[in-house]
Amino acid sequence: YEHRIRGPSEFKVSNPRLPLLKGATDWLDVSQLDRIVVNLEPEDPMVAVGSYLFTFPVALPLSSLPSVNLWRLSLCSARSCVSPTDKEVLVSFPMAGFAPGEVSALEQRRQELAREADTREETASAALLCNWLVPLFALLATWRP
Repeated sequence: YEHRIRGPSEFKVSNPRLPLLKGATDWLDVSQLDRIVVNLEPEDPMVAVGSYLFTFPVALPLSSLPSVNLWRLSLCSARSCVSPTDKEVLVSFPMAGFAPGEVSALEQRRQELAREADTREETASAALLCNWLVPLFALLATWRP
């Protein structure tokens, strides 16, 4: 797998509380296709508790999947950090990779919640329509020209 990020607009972060490097164009380093470096604000590098979803384009291998399909998220104390084994790594999280066409459990849950929200909106609209139609029909039933 290799990322296909051409610029910062193609790297999406779901949580705006991530303290990205301010006032700079180099908060995102995508110069190497096998890694993405996200630089945080050095004055306030604390990452708030919460969920963070990173979305970016990826190229799949043309032949077979690699024997080790593992992604790593490493939080580092310096910009010189380029590998999960560097001394600047504060913590590194290994994450299972995915197969082509596979949808992550997180994305499946997001889709379920979206469908549930659509169903609730349809139910609410139907209830509103029924609450409006019943009095109208009652009024029409009693109306005489």
